[in-house]
Parts: sequence; C-alpha cells; structure tokens
Amino acid sequence: MSVAIYASPLRSIGKPTGVGQHIARMAEHLADRPDITASLLATRADYEQVRPYLSARLAALPIHFLPGAERLLRTALIATNFFGIERWSGEVDWVYCPKEQPVATRRARLAVTVHDVLPFERNVPGLERKFHPVLSLRWRLLMRRILQRADLIAIVSEFTRRRMLELFDVRDEKRLVVIGNGVGSCYFSSRQREDSEILARHGLTADRYLITVGSLTFRKGGDVLLKLALRLREQHLPWRVVVTGQRHDAELLERSRAMKAEYPDLPLDLTGYVPDGEQAVLLRNALALVFPSRYEGFGIPVLEAMAAGTPVVCRPAAALPEVAGDAAAFVDSDEPEAWLLPVLSLAENSASRPKLVEAGRRRAAEFTWDRCAARLVAAMSEKS
Repeated sequence: MSVAIYASPLRSIGKPTGVGQHIARMAEHLADRPDITASLLATRADYEQVRPYLSARLAALPIHFLPGAERLLRTALIATNFFGIERWSGEVDWVYCPKEQPVATRRARLAVTVHDVLPFERNVPGLERKFHPVLSLRWRLLMRRILQRADLIAIVSEFTRRRMLELFDVRDEKRLVVIGNGVGSCYFSSRQREDSEILARHGLTADRYLITVGSLTFRKGGDVLLKLALRLREQHLPWRVVVTGQRHDAELLERSRAMKAEYPDLPLDLTGYVPDGEQAVLLRNALALVFPSRYEGFGIPVLEAMAAGTPVVCRPAAALPEVAGDAAAFVDSDEPEAWLLPVLSLAENSASRPKLVEAGRRRAAEFTWDRCAARLVAAMSEKS
C-alpha cells in the first residue's frame, strides 16, 4: 500500500509538542512497515528548515516537493478543489494527514487525524473567553472539509471520538477509528548517574520538585500551578514547581513574573522548550507529575511520566481518565491544598509510591507507536 504523508508546516516536528510528536512518530512507524511504501510531501523551504531535526528514519523517506509558498498552498489544498495533491505525490493509494489538514485528492483515499475538538467546546473551565472570529471560521472550514472528504478519520482517543459524534452530523460513523498515541522509547528508562548533569543545569535536585509539561496556560491549569507554587513557599515545603514548554498564555506569564518580583524565592521554574531526551531526565527525577489540565484530547505527558517511573497526579477531565486508567491519583479541584494532599502522601508514605509507579509503567507499556501505526494501517486496509 502506498501512502503519501502530508503535514504542513513540516517544521512543527523540529521542536514538537504532542501533535508534532504524533506526526513524526507515525511517519517513522509507517515507514518501518514492510507492507507500506511511504513518502513525504512538503515544500522545499519547509523541508530544508526541518532537515537538521529529522530522525534517520524520516530523512530516508522519499520526498515529493510541493511548489510555492507553504501557507498559501496549504490554504488552496484545503479550501478549494482546483487540484488534487496527487499532482505532486504521483499515484498513491492513500494521502495521510497526521493533523487536521483535509487536502483535496483526486483518486487517492484520504485519512486525517483529529487530535481534539477544543475549538468547538464551550464549557471548558478557564476557557470561557470566545475564540477569535477568524480562528473560529478556520476551524469550522477544516472540520467541514474533514467530514466531507476523509475516507478515514483517525482519532487519538475514545473521548474525542465521542465528542465528534455529539458535536457534528457524521455520516458513516465507521469512518471514525481510534488509533491513539504512543510514548517515545527514551522515556522507558530508570534514573542514571548522568542525570545529575542535566538536573544541575536546571538547578534541580532529584525528588525535590514537581513537574508539569505543556506551558503555563489556563487550559493546562497554569493558574493552579501558580497557586501551588505560592502555597509551597508559604508552608516552607521543600519542592519546586517546574514547568516545561514555551507557549505560555500571556496573562499567566505576566502573573508569574509579578509573583517572582514580589517573592524572589518563589519555587517556580519555567524551563522553556525541552527536547525529549532531556525531558525524560526531568520527568524520571521528579517527585511527581502534577497535571491540572482542564481539557486534553489525549494527554501524552501523563504516559511519558508513567513510562519514566514518575507518579502522576492529574485532573479527571476529558480524555485523561481514559489514558491514565487506574494508574494515577486524580484531583478535581482548582485549590492548591487539594493538589498538595497526594504530593504529601507520595513523599511521606513509602508504600504508596512504588504501587503507583508500577501501575504507571504497566499502563504506559500499553501505548506504543507501533500499535498506533498498526491500527491506522488496519483501518486503511479495510477501506481499500
């Protein structure tokens, strides 16, 4: 089966978020399969920009260069039917878009991944503000095109699949197939002597910090994390709050700076973007992942922490209970005291931590990119 993979801009896999990880790992594992002939579609400028970040497996994939400006071409391929993308990919069985980009095709079947439906949600605490009209229009166009064009809609969680069926008039529900997400192999490792160098670079000591992944945003519960850091300071507790990521909400970033100015000893560290290998080190040396996110279409950081042997404390919101199963401590509150209780238990109860760590490792082992790619290929084969 021949599959052309289109994700624009391809440079999103250079410093990947969860969606960027999905694009890169799915492309790699499709390329690894003997029953798939895979290729990439990208503009030359986009490909050259991301080339230094490509894994050996992605760099070995054949590349079909698209003409013109990347953003303009993407808009034309999604918003119009002037031409099919096979003009540049050649004859293929499937065009696979591992993010919400339903490009026009002629004869090839189209598979599109939907990661979440957050732009259409109206009752997410912390996200009461309205979306910008242009952004709202863009997402409505994207979803309409996905529902019209896609022969297969790959969903990352059962939660998101259910919400799609509730929010949209979906013809042929069998097109919606849950393929999931996976965990990178670098996370499945225990603490190592070399970890101390990375910890020292960040000014951290093993088991003396709580970590969260995904930046300071209201959706991710950044406001809760700020209150938690303040409470740790007030109670003279020995832990810091470490936040990886760089896409902070402006309001929360400004609030964190004001708090730091007022309390220079505030135990809060914003690391900026951290690559996978370094993030694995930070995760496996933390006392716990504290993840007060209010909405996740999946929640990869939860599984990454579990794979690293780090207990997870998260909110039972959206897809998180589905992903975490019984391997996490759940807190449904915006109050810092509620999040401190399981942290104190992990620190003081020698029996509770090993049980949660073992349950987490078992849970994370169920989520591999091989299985995700296999589910996608099986769904494609069924519709071919």
